[in-house]
Amino acid sequence: EKYVYKEIPSSNILAIIIPENYKDIDISKLNYIYNSLSMDVLKDRINFYYKKMSEHISINYSEIVPFLNEYELILNKYHNLEQEEKELFKIELPSILEEPKNKINNVIQKWFKNFYAYKLSKNVNEKITVTDVVCEELKSTDFNYNFVNTNNELLIFITNNTREEQKQKLRK
Repeated sequence: EKYVYKEIPSSNILAIIIPENYKDIDISKLNYIYNSLSMDVLKDRINFYYKKMSEHISINYSEIVPFLNEYELILNKYHNLEQEEKELFKIELPSILEEPKNKINNVIQKWFKNFYAYKLSKNVNEKITVTDVVCEELKSTDFNYNFVNTNNELLIFITNNTREEQKQKLRK
């Protein structure tokens, strides 16, 4: 996932593993966000997605705002509770946050589907799989990679040498 590039430089990623149950799943079925007790963390992730995709396609950020507000309202109520009440409420919090989280995720799913339909020159109604997306993203890198498709997963090994470095070695 490209979001981790903020934490892990792509040059430090040596392999990508796609489990069997994700290889052929449509990207509009994935969870792109998870419950968080911090609006800053949640918004940072959403804004990362928005920024990357809006450079290429038109995305309406305002459609996600009501759901972010709904999520934030719940979190504010939680954070303003007394410690004893917080402990009791903490058990219920994930299920309470699930509905606004799913609404937010549905919007992001649509963003991803539109973005990769554009990048892959596909119709937005066509199936776009996790494998399609990973292959497309690897094409845009300068790294060499090898695919190994097993019964349980798709393994993509990334070599340390970039294509440019290998070309330079061949020229010498």
